[in-house]
Amino acid sequence: MARSRQLAMALSILAVAVRLIWIDEPYIDTWSWRQSDVAAIARNYFHNGFRFAHPQIDWAGSAPGYVGTEFPILPFGGAVAYKLVGIHESIGRLETLVLFAISLPFFFLLVRDSFGPTAAVWALFFYSFAPLNLFAGREFMPDAPSLSLSLIGLYLFKRWLDRQA
Repeated sequence: MARSRQLAMALSILAVAVRLIWIDEPYIDTWSWRQSDVAAIARNYFHNGFRFAHPQIDWAGSAPGYVGTEFPILPFGGAVAYKLVGIHESIGRLETLVLFAISLPFFFLLVRDSFGPTAAVWALFFYSFAPLNLFAGREFMPDAPSLSLSLIGLYLFKRWLDRQA
């Protein structure tokens, strides 16, 4: 059991370290349009008042740019960080990376409790280094944070169910 925890910790550190490479690069990769939209919403929260229920995009022309979007906690958190340290590309990516990192032990524990420690280490490896997750796990988009929060919620729900039995 202790060996699997050590391996999980090492995998987690390596997974986060890999995602820190070029964390401050501009939004110029494959999903640049989506990251730019989320960053614009964050910047508009910062410049136009922190009105959580009124996310605004930049490409609405002369209209105010209010847009229906997923729950805007990620751009709102980015705007709060902008207030503290200024506007930087790395802020949104770091938000996503932090949520990904927080999900790692919950994912490991979820698999370990269901399938054992060996399966949990392998599952953590594949979750951490799957190509799509390597890419999305550091982008300023809500996809990876949604997955992270879902995994955390699933583990906590399973734990609650186990205590009820």
